[in-house]
Amino acid sequence: MNRNKLNNLKLFQAAIIVAIAALMGACSSSREATTAPAEIESGSVSEKFTTLAAEYKPWTQINVPVNVNLSKPKSISASGRAYMRRGEDIYISLRVLGIEVATFYANADSVYMTEKIGHRYAAAPISSLLNNTSLTISDLQDIILGRAFINTKGTIAPDMKKSVAVKGGADTWTITPKNKIAGAPYTFTVSNDGVLQSLVIDKSTYKPKCHYSAPVTTGHGTFMSSSLLSTTLKGKQFEVGLRWSWNSVKWEVGPSVGWREPKGYRKIELSQIMTLLGK
Repeated sequence: MNRNKLNNLKLFQAAIIVAIAALMGACSSSREATTAPAEIESGSVSEKFTTLAAEYKPWTQINVPVNVNLSKPKSISASGRAYMRRGEDIYISLRVLGIEVATFYANADSVYMTEKIGHRYAAAPISSLLNNTSLTISDLQDIILGRAFINTKGTIAPDMKKSVAVKGGADTWTITPKNKIAGAPYTFTVSNDGVLQSLVIDKSTYKPKCHYSAPVTTGHGTFMSSSLLSTTLKGKQFEVGLRWSWNSVKWEVGPSVGWREPKGYRKIELSQIMTLLGK
């Protein structure tokens, strides 16, 4: 492998790892909301909430191909596979030119990132990445898979109406949970035909956003095929698109999937991964 390809692979690994970290840290610190959401509206908007929530069926394990496209601060893409156990963990393996270049693993306690070309890895308490917010693994799974949720309570369900404010509009309607993420209100926008469009977290200096498209109905309910996530981390803008191939999903994760400390790898701080994106 020539030097240019090697450097690009290293850069890609750093970019993807930091993009995932940026996504997870998107809800870290924020201003306190000054007003509480209003009660859910009656009539057709309430019925739309019930219909959307009923489309979300429970799942326990997901094994699905994913394409990751980083457009900011660098433009790089890769394919891979994501393995998730509901409410327990997230494992993502990414490949470029058929070579596994990066892995990411998170559970309720820790987060691990592996940079394979340079034989380095990072490990830290997940609380340090999320700045001790109340975000859960279930919340993170819903964010990247495109499902509306209530922080710490899981995916929305028809019996959760009292926990949200739902308001109608000309072309869309919104769901704003009454609880907050680190003091910040967060709102889901849904089209009038029932397609989840976005999640916006109302922070003081910027608003982390997730845009969704292409819903797919599976045996475990509706998921989005496309998630576009944007946020800012340490003054840098990050925008990463996730494209899920639900036609190739498997609803089980092998017992061998998980984190193992790689032999012969050097441990580094999470902050060091940013250095490859500094130029």
